[in-house]
Amino acid sequence: MPRFGLGNMLIVWARAVLFAELNGFPVLSPNWNEVRLGPWLRNERTKRYYANLFTNQDYYSRFRYYLQKLIHQENKFYNPLVSQVEELYLDDGKRYNRIIFNRIPSWNDYFKDLKEHQPFIKNRLMEMIRPSLLAHIYQQPSPCIGIHIRMGDYREPKPGDDFAIQRTTRTPILWFARVLQSVRDIAGYNLTATIFSDGYPHELQDILKLPNVSFSSNKCALNDLITLSRSQLIIASSHSSFSAWASYLGQCPTIWYLERFNLYEPIFLEPLQDKIFEGGYDPEVCQPPEILKQNIKEIVESKN
Repeated sequence: MPRFGLGNMLIVWARAVLFAELNGFPVLSPNWNEVRLGPWLRNERTKRYYANLFTNQDYYSRFRYYLQKLIHQENKFYNPLVSQVEELYLDDGKRYNRIIFNRIPSWNDYFKDLKEHQPFIKNRLMEMIRPSLLAHIYQQPSPCIGIHIRMGDYREPKPGDDFAIQRTTRTPILWFARVLQSVRDIAGYNLTATIFSDGYPHELQDILKLPNVSFSSNKCALNDLITLSRSQLIIASSHSSFSAWASYLGQCPTIWYLERFNLYEPIFLEPLQDKIFEGGYDPEVCQPPEILKQNIKEIVESKN
């Protein structure tokens, strides 16, 4: 697996397993064991180590793969289109074909080719999670409002930043607070909100000081990702594949930073876009879209 964070690694994984499913190919067991020094050197709250999160059931074993390499030479093909191939690359009996996925799509459309296969991808991901961890995740209550605030190695935005170029900039915390207050104003009371972040609580005081806001202190990124995806509404971080994964898995109303949302392709398919809000919103700039207001009203009704 490439040396990315969990969200980006899962995108590469999803493209590989979908390609294999469409073509009837086995998938080599992924390697989640990489240790990254960056999070330790930056003193990040989570260290991006994922080896204990997944099982390798239903994958082609690495032992068999390495044994095969000793016997046969291999043809390598990198990052093909995620589609059914009419004719696999010819096998001459002396070489075998290895298809390698190690890149993510363009940052403005992480789920290109995956959108219409959401049920399959979600099911495969849940099957891959260690049963004890998955049981623990589903014992936790589903958040009402899930807020993902990406910190880590992202820097504070500066005046004049071009967000199409400066992609590793943080979404302003005060924007999260404004949007949360607007959602609550529409609801008519202070809906509970849970913060999911790789930052520390002292960095998030501008929103944690608000009433009925809690912080997920879990240091397991996958736990946070699946729990965030179970939210009734997500307030997301721009340029974050972690936020995008939660929205993709949960298919729930998702609010993005208005100034950057027009840079992205939608995650939801068109039929869903007519019923569930996915878009940019800032109460300082515009009125809440009608579909968002309707989604919030539905959340309120579900609690009565």
